[in-house]
Amino acid sequence: MIMRALIYLFVPAIIGTASLLFVQGAHDENRSTIPGGTMPVAAKCSSSSRCLPDVRWLDTDGITHTKADLAGKVVVVNFWATWCHPCEREIPEFSKVASRYGEQLMILGVMMDSARPDDSTLLNFMSDHDMTYPVIPVTPSIQLAFQYPSNYPTTYVFDRKGNQRAWKIRPMSESELSGVIEKILHE
Repeated sequence: MIMRALIYLFVPAIIGTASLLFVQGAHDENRSTIPGGTMPVAAKCSSSSRCLPDVRWLDTDGITHTKADLAGKVVVVNFWATWCHPCEREIPEFSKVASRYGEQLMILGVMMDSARPDDSTLLNFMSDHDMTYPVIPVTPSIQLAFQYPSNYPTTYVFDRKGNQRAWKIRPMSESELSGVIEKILHE
């Protein structure tokens, strides 16, 4: 009897609280949304959890990309794996976007494979999927900075000041990613 009373008391409270949070978030004018996530938009990057992490981005060609090198560019950080079929479909779309925006954009493809493929296997994968942007083997510092993403693909978009502007779990199409980038470039 007491258990039933508690259920009748707490279930409506939980539903009410969830509804309030949903409605409040949906009407917040300082949020930028793409399907899959919302992130506050700020004039300058002031919250480290919403900024492009200052980590060492060492790609498979031996080139280190630093936060200072990326300043002034729109930066896309995409977590993917060679065994991920949705990632395989997304990679050529991102390569088209990288080609279209040239020096205004940097896409960093963070490879999440638990065992790194050998160089020839990785080169074949990149060729087979028209991957033209840098591949960054995941490091503990990258995992920590992004709170250990576990669903692939997962994509984060940062503006030219390093503010996180969008994120999505699941594939993004060429037009969806281009739309986010266009919005950032025209501000």
